[in-house]
Amino acid sequence: MARHAALLGAACLLAMCVPASAGKLGTNFSTAFSRGLQTTLAGNANIGALVPGMVDNDIMDRLEKCPGSSPECEWLGFVVGCVAMGLIICPLMCFFICCGFCTGRRCCECCCKPCGQPNCGGSKPTRQYPFPETVGCLAVALPIFFIMLLSFSAVGFAALQEVPGDIDGVFDGMRSIIATPADMKVQIKRQTGDLKVSIRAKLAPLNDAFALADVVKADVRTLRTRMNELSNAIKELAMLIEGCKSGTTTCTYTTISTSLSNWIECSAVSESAPSNGVAMTLSDGNTTNPSCKDPDNGNNQACTCCNKCAERIINVNAVLSSLPTDAMLNSISVEIPVDDLDREIDNAIGNFDEPLDNMAESFPIKKEEVDDLQASLGDVDGIVAGINCGIWLPQWLALIAILVALALGRKDAPENQAKWGDWCWWIAYTIGVIWFIFLVCPMFGLWSIIAIPMEDICDILPVRGGTSDNLVKVITEGAPDFDTKPIVDIMDGCLLPVSGGYIWKTIGLSKQDFADMLSEFDKAAQIGEDSISGSLGVDAYMAAFTSNLADFKGFSTTDLIPSSVSSCSYTNCTSEVSSYTTDLNAKIAGINTATTRVETQVAATKRSSNNFDTELRKVMDNSKTFTNDMVDSLWAYGECALISAKYDEFVSPICIVSDNLGSFWACVLMVGCAWLAMFPIIMCASKRWHQLREGFTPETDTFDTFSPVMPPLPTNPPSENPGSKPEALNAMGQPVSADVVALMNKSAPASGGLGGLPPVSEEGSAGPEGFQAPPPRLPQYPTGDVPKRMPLPANVGSDMGDFPPPTNPAAPPRRPAVPSYPVASAAIPAASDPPRYPNLEISKVGIV
Repeated sequence: MARHAALLGAACLLAMCVPASAGKLGTNFSTAFSRGLQTTLAGNANIGALVPGMVDNDIMDRLEKCPGSSPECEWLGFVVGCVAMGLIICPLMCFFICCGFCTGRRCCECCCKPCGQPNCGGSKPTRQYPFPETVGCLAVALPIFFIMLLSFSAVGFAALQEVPGDIDGVFDGMRSIIATPADMKVQIKRQTGDLKVSIRAKLAPLNDAFALADVVKADVRTLRTRMNELSNAIKELAMLIEGCKSGTTTCTYTTISTSLSNWIECSAVSESAPSNGVAMTLSDGNTTNPSCKDPDNGNNQACTCCNKCAERIINVNAVLSSLPTDAMLNSISVEIPVDDLDREIDNAIGNFDEPLDNMAESFPIKKEEVDDLQASLGDVDGIVAGINCGIWLPQWLALIAILVALALGRKDAPENQAKWGDWCWWIAYTIGVIWFIFLVCPMFGLWSIIAIPMEDICDILPVRGGTSDNLVKVITEGAPDFDTKPIVDIMDGCLLPVSGGYIWKTIGLSKQDFADMLSEFDKAAQIGEDSISGSLGVDAYMAAFTSNLADFKGFSTTDLIPSSVSSCSYTNCTSEVSSYTTDLNAKIAGINTATTRVETQVAATKRSSNNFDTELRKVMDNSKTFTNDMVDSLWAYGECALISAKYDEFVSPICIVSDNLGSFWACVLMVGCAWLAMFPIIMCASKRWHQLREGFTPETDTFDTFSPVMPPLPTNPPSENPGSKPEALNAMGQPVSADVVALMNKSAPASGGLGGLPPVSEEGSAGPEGFQAPPPRLPQYPTGDVPKRMPLPANVGSDMGDFPPPTNPAAPPRRPAVPSYPVASAAIPAASDPPRYPNLEISKVGIV
């Protein structure tokens, strides 16, 4: 025993080495035990289920529908269940269990009376305990649970003792973070004001380059005119050759320039014009186009087509469609709106101050109220110390009583000392029961109202360096349609990142959004390369002309007058061909003149376009640099490093308080469970675990119950009448009735019957009809020393209800002093059958 006490004392000193400040211990213990217990018991139920109801202002309506399967009802049911468990269920369970064990043996004898325990109030063990059982209680179970109780109480004490300092940290964080949003807003406005001045001074000179765009516009307009002139010249030649549309009344050379709409216009792949066309009247006023006549007889026929004219017209149209329009040139020549710089910067940062204002307004109290609130809490240190001492001191006293009981109750201790040790067991047990019922259970129930919500809040509350996933998950599980984007924006975009968080993310802005909104100051982003090449790339849009310049200058009558027409044979054929050739040369000359004028204008347009292209690219490069600097500066102004650090200074103490409160809650629960196991261990260690039904003699302070180990009784006892004074003695020297001797020896007493029953015999004894003597019920045992104490027979319960009632209702009345037994009413079992009651015992009262 002394060795066990020494071991427990060493364990006690080891547990006391737990630091007085919980620190990281409370957080780790909360994570390992408190949150694990809550998750196991509550499942997915979380206080976050109340958030949608609070946002929608219908939380009370939702709770009125409980009990139910909704998330808020499940969470509320878990909290109420913990409270009921601590205030009602566990105390009642402990009370009835302890009463059921009937272990109040030293102070309340009457409580054992209903159980029929004659040893109630005795100080001696209820039986002689085997050595393995004693070792199991004292050397195994007791040290394990002793150390568990001491360890959990030390952790709970240290965790709760840390709370006052953590609460001070919460108030310090509140003071710091309340002022941070307003300070950050003022800082951003001041910085953006300085930025506007510096960027304006850089962008204004760049607008001088856009004056060159006017020269390019004029040259391109002139070039378009020249290309239209070239196109008309070619069309006049083609109309001369191909003729006019059917039904044209005036199709003469002199009106050709004003009646191009009457041109019949062959396709580029046709050899002859439509047959219903009208031949052109030549410049002499009398002759028609000879290529529209049969060369042999001069009859009218379909005119020939000018395929080369059609090809050049296609080239001219390609150039005209590629020439930059005024709108295209205007798009690349828009000046940088320096005057709009201030407004655009303000528009870019938008309502950045709104989330900061919302953040400041979200705090339930103002900065000036924090001190008052902290002062109103009073002496938190004293309150915590009182709770700690009130909840843990009784347990420590009970544990000390156990150590004293072990030390005083050693095997060789004097009787008086052993009696004090026995009292210490009872003291430890009584303190444990009272402490468990009136302190531990109520503390667990009431503390659940504080610890569970706090642990839930900290579990879902995003911390710096993490994400808002847990919070979003809890909210969406309770309300799938709830818009969590604002929460995600402000948490993941600003408050939670250790670095790289920006206030702009809270209003849905990215850095690219800044670049897009300020792109009008970035000409490189505003003007694409395709726009520049399409508007100023003269070589590109004039390629259809310049690459076919030789063809534009290569028109000749030889190519245009078919050989069949030159060798015609009808009357006046030669004069008509001569007039036709004159008119063709005139139109070819007009084409050559128009081509030359186009060439001249192309060169002029190319010079002006190249000049503007060079200056425009300088503007693009510089404006891009300045705009990027502006975007980078604005983005940097919204960095959340400061506010994120302040948020962490506010949230971390809250979670530490939550962890310590949860650790205290879990420790109370764990020590309560451990004490439920400690009660039977104390009873086992104090040898009060097993109890006997009867057999204790207060006068001798001994147990008389023993098993029927005795020598054979005399086979021929003296003849006695039933109820007469017994003469035979049993192995313990006690007189035995002749009736009992006769019964155990399977012979009839001298009186011819037992207590008025018919006499019995070995076989076929006389008696009522159908009656035969029962076979031997008790084996014969060799003579031996009767043990002083024997264990209770296995088949004997807490009362006499295990024995069957008599089966012969017609049997004569029993003698009060002699117990009755079943009388056989059917065939007698064979002698080889096992006895019906093999575990009967003999006491001074009789067979039991």
